[in-house]
Amino acid sequence: GISFLNDGHWEHDYDLSLALIKNASGVACSLGKSHLTTTRLNEVFDNARCYDDKLDSMSVLIQSLAMDGKTGQALESSLRVLAYLEEQVSIDLDEEAILRELTETHKYVQQILPLSLDTIPAMKDPLKIKAMHFLHLSL
Repeated sequence: GISFLNDGHWEHDYDLSLALIKNASGVACSLGKSHLTTTRLNEVFDNARCYDDKLDSMSVLIQSLAMDGKTGQALESSLRVLAYLEEQVSIDLDEEAILRELTETHKYVQQILPLSLDTIPAMKDPLKIKAMHFLHLSL
């Protein structure tokens, strides 16, 4: 599909261009083609109109960095995205801080946990859903 795009496609067919190039970067990453992945990602990053339009490509970038053994860069990128999504995550936690956080989370979950998980409403905020995705990538 990319080969059918005309010159100036980012201006004239922005949504189509974004979808095609973004998906092409994901496919290239899945196939382990690092150079092509980087080329496609850079095209998205250079032409995206806003940061939200870069989020899916940031996910591909983080996965690509991790696949290339660049876990430090992957984690840094993931933390930057989480900060944008207003989810502050500290990576400088000692065992005591981790235990405290887990205990507080456990207490909170016990308070809100209904008898059936089926009654919990699905998360609807698309940015919070993205944040959960990037938290997962950070692990």
